[in-house]
Amino acid sequence: MAHQQCNGTIHSEAREVIANIVEICDEEKLGKHLLLPLPKATQRAAVYAGVSYATVKNIRKEDKKRKENDADGCKKIKPGIGGVPLPYTKPKKFPSMLARGEVTELPAWIAFDKQVLCFEGFFQETSQERLDYPYYIRKVKIFFFMEDGTIQIVEPTVNNSGIPQGTLISRQKIPFPTPWNEDFYDILDFNIGKEVELYGRVYKITNCDRFTRAFLNRTGIHVPDPINIPPDPYMVQQEKLSEGMAPKKPNRTFNKLGQFLDFDRKVLRFYGYWDDRESLHGVLHDLEIYYYLADDTIEIKEIIPPNSGHDSGFMFLKRSKLPKVKALRHFACEETLFLNKYMLVVVIQHKSEVWQGLTSHTLRFRAELVSKIPADKDRQFVISYYLSDDTISVYENALHNSGFIGGYFIKRTQIRKPGQEIYTSEPPECFGPQDFYVGNILILHSFEFVLVDADEYTLQYMEVNCQEFKKSNVILIMNKIREALKPMYKQFVCEFLKTDPNQTDVICCTKLSKMLKEILGDIITQHELITLARHYSAQCIKERYTKESLRSVVHTELKRFLFNQMERLHESFLQQDPNHSGYISRDTAYAVCRGAKLPVDKDLLNAVLDKICKNEAGEIDYRDLLGFLDLKQSPPSPAEPTGSQYEFSLLADKPDNRIGPVDCQAFLKDLDLEKQIVEQSG
Repeated sequence: MAHQQCNGTIHSEAREVIANIVEICDEEKLGKHLLLPLPKATQRAAVYAGVSYATVKNIRKEDKKRKENDADGCKKIKPGIGGVPLPYTKPKKFPSMLARGEVTELPAWIAFDKQVLCFEGFFQETSQERLDYPYYIRKVKIFFFMEDGTIQIVEPTVNNSGIPQGTLISRQKIPFPTPWNEDFYDILDFNIGKEVELYGRVYKITNCDRFTRAFLNRTGIHVPDPINIPPDPYMVQQEKLSEGMAPKKPNRTFNKLGQFLDFDRKVLRFYGYWDDRESLHGVLHDLEIYYYLADDTIEIKEIIPPNSGHDSGFMFLKRSKLPKVKALRHFACEETLFLNKYMLVVVIQHKSEVWQGLTSHTLRFRAELVSKIPADKDRQFVISYYLSDDTISVYENALHNSGFIGGYFIKRTQIRKPGQEIYTSEPPECFGPQDFYVGNILILHSFEFVLVDADEYTLQYMEVNCQEFKKSNVILIMNKIREALKPMYKQFVCEFLKTDPNQTDVICCTKLSKMLKEILGDIITQHELITLARHYSAQCIKERYTKESLRSVVHTELKRFLFNQMERLHESFLQQDPNHSGYISRDTAYAVCRGAKLPVDKDLLNAVLDKICKNEAGEIDYRDLLGFLDLKQSPPSPAEPTGSQYEFSLLADKPDNRIGPVDCQAFLKDLDLEKQIVEQSG
């Protein structure tokens, strides 16, 4: 019994030793069964305890079954010392958007290895140095690495951009802007159309690659269509500059040896002649021209007939390379003062004296500037058109406290019409006399002017030369009105009677213009209405200045400037009148007065020439003009000093004082529509 108890005690101790050994041994190394031999120390302990190898194997199987049934021995949880489980915290897992398949779970760095989402976008950067483009549009590529959630932003290199480009943000996890900077950007934050703020810079996502679109659609995320990136003002300007640049010619290399081997003893022969008969003792030379293809050399021989008397040799030009004379390159363009300095021979154009007398033929119009700026609406301009050379000048009158300096707004020059191609074989079309009439809009050097009025001389000149100025031709205007009033003549006459209840046969010019404007609309212009009112005027227009008052103003100017060249002025008039008829043309009289340095303004001089006596041909009586200017002959009463430059200009001439009421009976009689209406009704 004692022996059996001793053996039981030993057996229990051996079981505990083996159990500890089994717990310590790694199951992955020993496998599911104890196939490897135990260490020698363990075997000696088991033999000493009286346990065989088979018993150890059975004990181990029993212990394995006990651990499987033990609730404390959970799978994938390694117990600590004494068999107590280690503390375990369940990891945070976000639910998947799709059903989880029956697949083995892999870590993200293995499942999404080398898988990168690529987005295209841009951001706007303010330009502080340039005024012509206030901002830049910089294109970028946004890379999202799915294996670890890191982000990288790279800007593609653009040629001649002037900006350091490349990697803008290196690969890293980027937090949200404050106050949400505890979390980081994830895959759900990137899609087309979204704006993401990364380190203070806002990026607009516009497109993605094919793999990114397919991956997001597979995970259930809708991807919109691509968005167009706005153009970059700087790159648009660079593209325009690059269009005018010609590519560099490549360096040409000639294979002289190959050319010699291919074209040796191959010669081209041509026949020609040289006509030298224009020179002294020159003759006609018959020539033979040889071109050697082997080395591109030329040889010229002269064909000398027998017994010709020429003892010189037949070699006209020995074999050599003949240099090519480069012709000058010519460019056809408009003649301007800027291009004059690039000409080979600078030609200074002098004004011909023939045109000196025609400077008085000037059409002057009062104009207003069409602008969205409120301060420009009160500015006053005078546009002068010179018939002598088709030039235009724009003069601005300085108003008090207007903030604009008066003077020449556009100096006298030819102005071409807008919207024309400059570099063409045909010369550009410039503004002509037909473009100047009241109511027309002119675009002069990108400034839009509307002509609102004209001076008396301009209206008279256009009415006299009505064949050239269609807007001042009363016959054409009446034909236009007659065609428009045929179907509604009765109604038009009724309106006339309403405006004239006292039957004075006179109607106001403003009312007539309003009635015709309502009927014809844009077919009739303001200049045609003014011509019509002037032609059918019911009263004489009161003159602003009489001849005597005008003579007082002129004498005041002559005394102020101490003019004493009357004899020289008389001689100049006699020189221009070889027949001694006493009459010269208006242009000649104007030129003589300007040539004699008469201290009178141009507008005042034109007013004087209008008051001088004329013959049937319209020529000026220069004897009356000399008596008008003579200080000794019946001196007039002194006049108050006035600003003649403004007083006799178009700006001081009000249109209300020049156009009076209209004679209704004369206007309706020239329409001649009553007979047609009676005939149609009968």
